[in-house]
Amino acid sequence: MRRSAEGELAWELPPTIDQALVTAGLKAKLGPWTLATVRHRVAVLSTAHRLKHATNPCEQRAIRTVLSRAARAAVKRGERPHKKTAITLAELEAMLATCDDTLEDTRDRALLCFGFASGGRRRSEIAAADLRDLRRKGKKDFDAASLRAACESEDLVGETKERPVAFGVKSFEHSIDRLEDRCSEVLNLVPAFHDRFIQDDADWSASLYPRLQTFLTEAARSHEHLRLALDAPTTLAFAAGAVLDVKSGRDIELEQRTSSREVWRLDTQTPDAEWPRFNPVLVELGQQAPDIAVAVGLTHDIRADVRTYVDSNLPSAGRILNCMLPSGAGPASVRNRAHAALLAHQLAQAVSETRVPGVARTVHLFMAAPNGFFSFLAGQRRALMGRVTLYEFDFGQAQSGSYMPSLTLPLAAAPSAAIALTPR
Repeated sequence: MRRSAEGELAWELPPTIDQALVTAGLKAKLGPWTLATVRHRVAVLSTAHRLKHATNPCEQRAIRTVLSRAARAAVKRGERPHKKTAITLAELEAMLATCDDTLEDTRDRALLCFGFASGGRRRSEIAAADLRDLRRKGKKDFDAASLRAACESEDLVGETKERPVAFGVKSFEHSIDRLEDRCSEVLNLVPAFHDRFIQDDADWSASLYPRLQTFLTEAARSHEHLRLALDAPTTLAFAAGAVLDVKSGRDIELEQRTSSREVWRLDTQTPDAEWPRFNPVLVELGQQAPDIAVAVGLTHDIRADVRTYVDSNLPSAGRILNCMLPSGAGPASVRNRAHAALLAHQLAQAVSETRVPGVARTVHLFMAAPNGFFSFLAGQRRALMGRVTLYEFDFGQAQSGSYMPSLTLPLAAAPSAAIALTPR
């Protein structure tokens, strides 16, 4: 593809080669491939190289850059996926009739019934479905509120929004679900880490945060609706939120890794009065020091570990703010996206209220929380907390067996770590 003198995109594959590819069955028709076809071919080639443990040319930055820019150019040209003609009941029954009792055909029959008989689902919905998406057959009664909530969850009411464009950030490689296979563009920070530990502590501020800031800012300037997948430690999740803060003006979804992949949106519903809130407890350490340590224990109770670390390593901290839920810590302590947003705001507010007027300080933030969502939401409210130093814990006892300082925001060279993005 190249632009002609008139500014139009021109297909430059020689006609003889184009015809030969069609004749060989490698192309369906003459002319350029669609962007979706190119992405599919690249994904297939990438998977084939990985399965053979061969050097993967599809991982080259040039390939990723071309695909990303092609996607942005397609959006600017007004290109949108074309809707396909829906199949009829007769066609569905004909496909089901080809399925016998083998395991593969039993699976195919279930997928066909779930995908088409239940209302015509997207491929992504079918691929991500699990038992929680299946309901007992029978009548379902709705009142006005529950019907609207069900329709809103499926985007069946309101204005049609731009589909989210997925961007990934990784500091480690997931063994099965690689971000490159489902993200438009991925910021690969893996070379800076070894066994999930950063190789050079100076890289947090000198390299990683500036690269993350540039990556997310460019993504947000190009797209109003983003989906972020963060295979990264707490520090980078918090930093991502600091870049795309609450004033960024973007519609953001985050993938939360649980037993299955979940997508949480930031446009949350009204909080429930029954959801547990933080019960902040301020502990005075008996020393006149300006800084404050904050221990957030949602998935684990980290109060003892934080106190031990502060006593041994932070003489500048005169107080500890312990933030725990009345029900205690656990993997299910955060109910949903709205609950996470509520807790993140409460945390930032509680930290802000401990500020002493006229006294400069640093907030030393220790968190055991759902990384992909709560840490991001807390980062979005970094400005309310002030200067924050983040910490990573050595869970595997591979290094210190305790906490290690990582990134301080805002960076010393910049007055603010967050990038303001003007809504379109």
